[in-house]
Amino acid sequence: MNNLKTIFLCLAILMFLVGGVSYAGTTYLDSAHGTQNGAITGVKRLSVYTDGHCAHCHEQHASIAGTEPDPKTSDAAGPDKFCLFADNFSGKVTNLYTQSDNACFYCHRTGMAFVNYSYSSTFGGSSDVTPASIMDAFNIISGSYHNLNDVLNFAKGQWPTFTADSNPCSACHNVHIAQRSCGKPTGSYDPTKSAISRPSDHGNLWGNDDGTVNFSERMDAYTFGYRAPFYVGATPTADPTLHEPDGESRLISSNEVKGINLPDYVTFCTDCHNATNSITSQALGTLKFINWATGDQHGKTNGAGSADGDLNAPYTSDGKSTGTQVDATDFVLSCMDCHEPHGSSNKYLLRTTVNGTAVSITTTGVWYDFCIACHSVNLSTTNHVSLTTASTCNGAGCHNHGSNF
Repeated sequence: MNNLKTIFLCLAILMFLVGGVSYAGTTYLDSAHGTQNGAITGVKRLSVYTDGHCAHCHEQHASIAGTEPDPKTSDAAGPDKFCLFADNFSGKVTNLYTQSDNACFYCHRTGMAFVNYSYSSTFGGSSDVTPASIMDAFNIISGSYHNLNDVLNFAKGQWPTFTADSNPCSACHNVHIAQRSCGKPTGSYDPTKSAISRPSDHGNLWGNDDGTVNFSERMDAYTFGYRAPFYVGATPTADPTLHEPDGESRLISSNEVKGINLPDYVTFCTDCHNATNSITSQALGTLKFINWATGDQHGKTNGAGSADGDLNAPYTSDGKSTGTQVDATDFVLSCMDCHEPHGSSNKYLLRTTVNGTAVSITTTGVWYDFCIACHSVNLSTTNHVSLTTASTCNGAGCHNHGSNF
C-alpha cells in the first residue's frame, strides 16, 4: 500500500512540474481557457472551482462531493472519454447541433459571458453580429458551415493525432494552448496570440511567430506580396486608411498592411485543402483540389490582367481608388480574406463582408456581388457580353478555385 501511495505522489508531483510546459513554450495558463490574469479569465463552468481549473472540462472522478455535476444525463452520464464532463462528439452527420453533440458547445454558445463573432465582424469590422457564438455559426441552415463529422472523418484518416474519439474542433484548435487574439469589435488585437494550430502540428500554435525567433508564420512571408483588405469604414481614396485585421489606420506601405500581423492562413488551410487531398463533403460531394502555389489566380500564380475588368483598391498600384489595375505586382490572398472558418449565411463559407463591403451570396455560382468588392467587372467585353449581374460565374471552367482566369 505504501508503494502505491508513493507512486501516486510521484505522479502528482510530475504533473505539477511538467504540466505547464507541455506544449513547446506555450503553457495552459497562457491559453484562453487557462488564463488567470484578472481582467481576462479562463474557462468557468462550475462555481466550486477557480477560473481556468482543469475540472471545468475534466471530471477526474465523475463527481463533486459524491455527486456528478450537470450535464449528467444520456451520453453525459458517468465517465466519458478523456475524462470529459460530457461526450466529446456525438458523430452527428449534419446540423442542427445541440450542446450534447459537442462538448465545446456547452460554453461556446449564446448566453455566455463572452462572445465569438464571425471573422467578418471580429477582423473585418462588420456591424452584423450574427452569429454571436460558435455553435450558432455551425447551425446556419440556409448558408454553409464546416460539417463537423466531415472534419473528424478526414482528420482521423490523415494524422495519428486524431482518432474516432477526438473532437472535430481540435483539428484546427488545441484547447490547451489556444489563445484569444482579438477582442474586437470593441477590444484590442494582439498578433502574438493565436487560436489556431495546424492539424499536422497539433502541439504548437500557428500564426503567433513573426519570424523573430523561428520562421515567420504570417502573411508577410510571401515574396509575391500580401495586401490587407479594407476594414469597414475605410476611405478607399485615402492613404492611410483602415485595414484588416485590427481596423487601424495604416499606410499602404506599412508592414501591417503587408501582413506582418496576420497568420499565414494559406499554409494553415492547405494542410487539408490542397492539390492532393481528396475531401468528401456531406453537402458538396468531393471538394475541388486547391493548388495555391501554381493553380490559382488568387494564389501565387501570376494574375493576368485583361479587358474584362480592373482591380479595386487596395489592390491598385498606389493602394487607392485610382482605377488603375495592378499589372507589375501580384498579390497572394489569405483564405480568410474571402471565407469564414465556421459558418456563413453565404454559400461556400463566403464572408458576409469583404474588403469593407457587405455581400450576400445565396445562389451557387452567382458570384458577381461578391467579386465586385475587389474587382470592377466590364460586362461589355467578348467574354462577358452575354452575361448579367445575375449570371452564373463558375460555368465553363471560369471563375472558381483552379480556374486560370
